[in-house]
Amino acid sequence: MICAHSYNESANSRHSGDSYTDTGFDIRFTLPNDLNPFGNPAMNSDYVNNGINWLKYLSTAHNSSTYYVFDFARGGATVDNRLVYYRDDIPSFIEQMETYFLPYMTGPNRIYQLNSSETIAGVFFGINDIYNSWQNYTGTERFRFYTERIGQSYWSAVKTLYDTGIRHFFFNLIPPIDLQPGEYPAERRDLVAQAIAEFNTMVTSGAVMFAKHYPDVRTAVIDLNIVARMLIAEPKTYGFENTTTYCAPYAVGVPFVDTFYKHCEYSANKYFWLNSAHVTTDVHRYFAHYIARQLELNLGLPATNVNMSLPFINITRPTATALIEPKITSLTTITPTPEVQRMYLPYGRILIQ
Repeated sequence: MICAHSYNESANSRHSGDSYTDTGFDIRFTLPNDLNPFGNPAMNSDYVNNGINWLKYLSTAHNSSTYYVFDFARGGATVDNRLVYYRDDIPSFIEQMETYFLPYMTGPNRIYQLNSSETIAGVFFGINDIYNSWQNYTGTERFRFYTERIGQSYWSAVKTLYDTGIRHFFFNLIPPIDLQPGEYPAERRDLVAQAIAEFNTMVTSGAVMFAKHYPDVRTAVIDLNIVARMLIAEPKTYGFENTTTYCAPYAVGVPFVDTFYKHCEYSANKYFWLNSAHVTTDVHRYFAHYIARQLELNLGLPATNVNMSLPFINITRPTATALIEPKITSLTTITPTPEVQRMYLPYGRILIQ
């Protein structure tokens, strides 16, 4: 996902990524405007998540200005199709930059004038990279693949954003897709969890190095993995009844987020998982709630914490450590130095209060 939000009285937002971020936007049609800051499709469209996703919550409920959102995300997208391939018609991070962002948002033939100095760019990739590659590598080979080969493509795309004048960035970490119901064999989930930790290490350590190399940027790493594990660890606190399975009748969408079908034990909004690959819209609400606070604390961007009857997500260092499953191999057995581990673990400590 690439997301650009202006943070003055009006805002512009560009996004690319996968199905967690995909709103169905097509830059060739209606552009973001005052009536619909997402341009197209309609504001109330529920695209993948049985309701609006974290991006729409973030851009409408958690800001103090008008946000114009350019969302180039596509379900199934990876960082670089040359490294982890999905489908020809699904543009990767690299292709979303080259095919959509650069031609339409920069240069002499651009269709929209982006004020880069008042833009924040957010990146959310990795779910499909893990899904399509975790079983192909082992040990240090997999770690090097994520941190070096995919990392090179990931940060070269971020550098392209920097070269357009953008100086504010946030990077979402991969949530615990190892816990997706029915998606991974139970005996292999520990390996998937390790792959997630390795990919997230690449993002976190890369963000640190990116900020050091370009001292004029401000960055924030958003640990959605810890947020999701908190919701799973204390489901009733956050309004969920089931965090381990999903109910098939809800998997393809329902007319209302709290729809109840007699074949299911609970209404749709009481489930954490919508289907085997996605979370429900209420989980996205918590993601947006947390992201908004992190952007306010780390980047100084104004945010409006709208009361949506959501309990505060309090993430402290001890709690975050406890939520990391013990089956995950220690990062120190894979990383060349303890420095990468120190880079990864501190994120997520800031309280939402």
